[in-house]
Formats: sequence, C-alpha cells, structure tokens
Amino acid sequence: MEDYIHTFYRNSSRQITESDTRRLSALFAHDRGIENFRISPEGIYLEFNTYIYSSKQIGEILDDNGFNETKEKKPGFLMKQIRNLAESNQRTFGDRKPDCCG
Repeated sequence: MEDYIHTFYRNSSRQITESDTRRLSALFAHDRGIENFRISPEGIYLEFNTYIYSSKQIGEILDDNGFNETKEKKPGFLMKQIRNLAESNQRTFGDRKPDCCG
C-alpha cells in the first residue's frame, strides 16, 4: 500500500514569533489535508496527505504567508579547493609544522 502521509520540514529564514504561530495555527488547524503540524522558533514541521497536497504546494502556501526557507550558500569552486587542500595538509602534517618551517 502506498504511503499517503508525507513529512515536510522547513527551517525559517527568521525567528517565528507568537503572532506567526497563531497565524499558522489558524491556517492549518482545521485543514483536512494536514494531519499534524508543529511550530518551533526555528522552523515548521508538517505531516500532510499526498492526495490533497504536494510538497511544492505546502512550500508555496508557506511562501505566500511570509515563511521563507533559509537558503544555505553553497561553497564555490575555489572554496572547495581550499578546503580539500586544508584537509590534505591536516592528514599529512597533523598539528605539527612541516620540517622546512621548524
């Protein structure tokens, strides 16, 4: 049997206030497509019926009501290379100085 209840979690881009909590509760409390929801200062957790909503629709509802997701900035090519070099040096030298710098 297909699992028709899915989980949606979104970290909020800002602190969720008491006013925001009341507004979200009013939005989802009596919605038959939302099985369960929890709101914390850091984010929003929902369990929803996939026959009524999709993850994209839940995201759009939250976006329309001002609850945007935090976007993590991905490291660029140069930063990845620097991190790889630092990890390689850590493996090779550990916490000691190279012989040439002693």
